[in-house]
Amino acid sequence: MPIDLSKVSFDFNISGVDILYDGEKIGYFLWRDIEEADGSNSHLITHMEIDSGYTHYGIGTETVKRIIEETGERVIFGNDDGTVSEDGSHLIEDGPRFVAHLHTFDWYLNSLKM
Repeated sequence: MPIDLSKVSFDFNISGVDILYDGEKIGYFLWRDIEEADGSNSHLITHMEIDSGYTHYGIGTETVKRIIEETGERVIFGNDDGTVSEDGSHLIEDGPRFVAHLHTFDWYLNSLKM
């Protein structure tokens, strides 16, 4: 099934974003706001899910871009060490590969310096 990214939209709330395709919810990202040592804020993604028929088409990447654009804050992820962190974050299934993929983009790496 080809995916038309122009049909993807986002419904933001205080702790996350619902991902819609052609008006139908197909996933979500949830975050916890954390204050960094330098006083800035970041969104620590604690849960993310996109329905299996919509993965590997760039929707997750577009979601991270939109979170950064809409909030002006960094988007960070838990560690890929096989355990659930105290904050509840962890990467499973495609999560580690997705985060590694984000690290191939200059826009994402630059956003971590905000």
